[in-house]
Amino acid sequence: TPIFLKYYTLMQNMKLLDEIKKEIMPDVSILKKINEFTDLINSEIKKQRIKAICVPGGSVAKGTFLKGDFDVDLFVRFDYSYKDKDLSNLLGRVLKKFKPDILHGSRDYFQLKYSLNYEIVPVLAIKKPEQSLNVTDMSPLHVGWVKKHLKKGQEDEIRLAKKFCKSIGVYGAESYINGFSGHVLDILVIYYGSFIKFLQ
Repeated sequence: TPIFLKYYTLMQNMKLLDEIKKEIMPDVSILKKINEFTDLINSEIKKQRIKAICVPGGSVAKGTFLKGDFDVDLFVRFDYSYKDKDLSNLLGRVLKKFKPDILHGSRDYFQLKYSLNYEIVPVLAIKKPEQSLNVTDMSPLHVGWVKKHLKKGQEDEIRLAKKFCKSIGVYGAESYINGFSGHVLDILVIYYGSFIKFLQ
């Protein structure tokens, strides 16, 4: 009957999605390496007597990163008393021994490889969006929002959405892609509840 065929097709699709979820599930042991490198940076910050702390950000901090397909975002959160300082210059001094590449943006940030690929971004430590002086200052707040609203199992649903958007070339908010940022996908999947409902 049509109802049986519809149900059977749905079950087959769910089985396929479960298989994909397993394929894109990351190895969480990688988090140990990330924490060790974060500690190294914090040690350099302490040596230079700078009021700041390095913390993981982005999909790694949210637990929504894809297996073998991610850069590690780290945020160096500078005390708000540094709001008139050149944060990029200060962070450049901290990272000097790691010989990073400088990337230019609304505030310069850094890329380097230390067993994994890292992007390290200087931000002001803020508690409310209105305190931000740069759009990147709000990025750590994104992590807090997602962790607060994420329901059990939605990490897998977000990974499916990311993999799908990557496969059709619409993942990334860069102007040359003009697609969905990781954070926008987080919000949409959390709002709609699942990958399938997000597609619908």
